[in-house]
Amino acid sequence: GQDGEDGCRQLFLVMAVPDDEVVQGEHGVRPVRTAADNPGYPTEYCFVDAGRLHCACLLTYKWVPTGRREKSPDNVRAPSHVVPRRSPWRSSPRSATSPLRGAASSPRLGG
Repeated sequence: GQDGEDGCRQLFLVMAVPDDEVVQGEHGVRPVRTAADNPGYPTEYCFVDAGRLHCACLLTYKWVPTGRREKSPDNVRAPSHVVPRRSPWRSSPRSATSPLRGAASSPRLGG
């Protein structure tokens, strides 16, 4: 995530209990119950029932730069597996289920 103005960051440990039968997620459609990218071998879940999620731990810490590297747009590279966020004015199928936007969602699992 983004650093706060004071360099503070937050890391959450969330315990999740999927439905007994997980449905196949559909791009751009909010599911009626827990969905997964591949129900047989899920790597990403979408939870719509907040009762199935429990934040067990919140770790707040402050990032202190070591001075060994400069942070500038020229030398900051995203890892190859990270997909850049879309512009806020464009609709995103994940924006409706993002944990920061009110609905319950899980972080990526296993990927």
